Amino acid sequence: MGPEPSLNFYPMKVYVENFIGKPLEHEFDIEFENKTTILKYSNSKAWSEDIHGTKACSMVNTGNGYIVKLGGKPIRMDYAEAQQLFILLMYMNDAKTEICETKVIKSI
Repeated sequence: MGPEPSLNFYPMKVYVENFIGKPLEHEFDIEFENKTTILKYSNSKAWSEDIHGTKACSMVNTGNGYIVKLGGKPIRMDYAEAQQLFILLMYMNDAKTEICETKVIKSI
C-alpha cells in the first residue's frame, strides 16, 4: 500500500500569489469524495462565474500509485513518478501557495 494522505479530510482552501508582493488570492478549493481528492475552482472573481465550484482536476490513490484526471484525461503514475513530478513542479513554481483548513467552528 502506498503513502496515506497527510492531510485530514476537511475541505481546504488554496491561496496563491498571483502577483509578486500582492496578497495571496483564494483560487481553488480541495474536497474529498469517495477516496478521490478533487481540486475545484473557487468563487474568486479571477474565474468566470460559470466555472465557480466546478472540478479543475482530481486524484485517486490506488494503493499502487495515483490516477490523476487533468483536462478529462486519466494519467497513471506510480509513487516514484509522482514524487519526481512533485519535485520538478516545486522547483519550477515561484508563486507562494497556502492550503488552509475550512472547518466549521459554529453553525447557527
